[in-house]
Amino acid sequence: MQPFRCFMLVLVLTSGASAAFNQFYTTPLAAATAYSSVAAVYGNGLFPVNPALGARLNQWYAQVYYSRLFSLKELQTAGLVVGGALNNHYWGLHVSSFGYSLYRENLLQLNYARQWDRGRLAAGASVQVYHVNIARYGSRVAVGMNLGIFYQASSSVSFGGVVMNVNEPRLSGTTEQLPYVFAVGVSVHPVKQGEIVAAISKESDYPVEYRIGFQYRLNSRLAVYSGYTTSGPQPTGGIQLRVGNWHMNYVVQYHFLLGATHLVGVTFGGDPW
Repeated sequence: MQPFRCFMLVLVLTSGASAAFNQFYTTPLAAATAYSSVAAVYGNGLFPVNPALGARLNQWYAQVYYSRLFSLKELQTAGLVVGGALNNHYWGLHVSSFGYSLYRENLLQLNYARQWDRGRLAAGASVQVYHVNIARYGSRVAVGMNLGIFYQASSSVSFGGVVMNVNEPRLSGTTEQLPYVFAVGVSVHPVKQGEIVAAISKESDYPVEYRIGFQYRLNSRLAVYSGYTTSGPQPTGGIQLRVGNWHMNYVVQYHFLLGATHLVGVTFGGDPW
């Protein structure tokens, strides 16, 4: 690797900024609103943000996505998300891989959610297997659990909450503990075609993060997204194009010190609107 790329990799893996990089297991809509979609009403592939949101879609869908953190090939992420309903039980599968040959983190996540009161109330839980491998140093595994809740108070206001790694898992053979994260959020619909989302998040050993985002459907084929998080800080923007049962996403995140991250995704089924 070039010296600059080596420096960037060390910075990502060792610096205090790494709290922001725990989001590299992301999906297009989650990234487009700066991970503020804890209480989002619309969108597929959002159960990694809040397990309860897995119960927001009755249709099955499959999604693939790819990104390069700060446009570096050593910090690339690829993932697959599948979700849908089976006899009023909502299931989701998320598989993701981050890194390159010398350092790689893999995630396997299984999500389950239920809804009540005609979808106004939902709860969900995720079990995730986290695997990290460092060349010449070996690999470690941890199993974590996330819990989430969603409540639609009215046709225009919803609330959500999530606790990640509630079981405080540790990497096998070490005292290294995965971060404990607690987040609460709200969703407001000032117009039928638009949604504003906001969230407050606290990760163990890091300051509180504030996030806000919005999505707006311009027509039946095109939607735009934007968001901002104080972690970084990082503004984001994105678009979604719908063609039949296909949805194409493009998202860009910009870190004022480290540059841009581009993310693309393709989804089949599961109308998010």
